[in-house]
Amino acid sequence: MCQSGVNTAQLTTMVKMADDSIGLTRNWVHEIEHLAGHVDLKSTPALSDAYRKLGEAKRLLAQAADELESGVEAPGFEVELV
Repeated sequence: MCQSGVNTAQLTTMVKMADDSIGLTRNWVHEIEHLAGHVDLKSTPALSDAYRKLGEAKRLLAQAADELESGVEAPGFEVELV
């Protein structure tokens, strides 16, 4: 349960919550792009880039949650604020 004084179950839950939140935001970005097309607004490269980056962040968070759940002694991820 605890590793180096950290409650890993709580950390895993927080990582999963962040993953879910990013997934929801990614879906919103996709919906914005879709709806903009209905009123003849072009998608911007920044919007497409944000969608791609959110997908990458979601993938990395899911991977981190899997590693935490598996009980890996030294998980292969780092926490970085972007």
